[in-house]
Amino acid sequence: MWKIICLSLISFNVFAADVMVKDAWVREAPPTSKTTAAYLQLHNHAKENINLLKAESPQFNKVEIHNTIIENNVAKMVEMEKLEIPANGMVELKPKALHIMLIEAKSGVSPKMGEMVDVKLFFSNQQVEELKIPVKKDGGMMNHDHSHH
Repeated sequence: MWKIICLSLISFNVFAADVMVKDAWVREAPPTSKTTAAYLQLHNHAKENINLLKAESPQFNKVEIHNTIIENNVAKMVEMEKLEIPANGMVELKPKALHIMLIEAKSGVSPKMGEMVDVKLFFSNQQVEELKIPVKKDGGMMNHDHSHH
């Protein structure tokens, strides 16, 4: 009987996460840049909307949730207080759209390709996801200017 209870508790914990993170990567920034961005997919398996409330990284002084908007034919990044993930839905953070800004690398330069960035995501359902995200090549997004940070 005791083994069945233990297995039930273990199974419950494995499936307790409502939000799943997939395909996370951090953009490799130019050599002198202290700022970069993280991209990923957030899949909400719950029956209600869940918000991404904030993100943190021990490798950066500030981490913000951003969206890129077009205003007077100019792309502009705006900080978001939260990011809503619809019930049984998905939100994709990608270049030139929603993303997580990693600002002011504590080492003085952003991580390079092949390195990992630690990021912690905090959600409105009390879920916390601790990620180790690989740094990858830019993929042709060099025009995504973060110099105003």
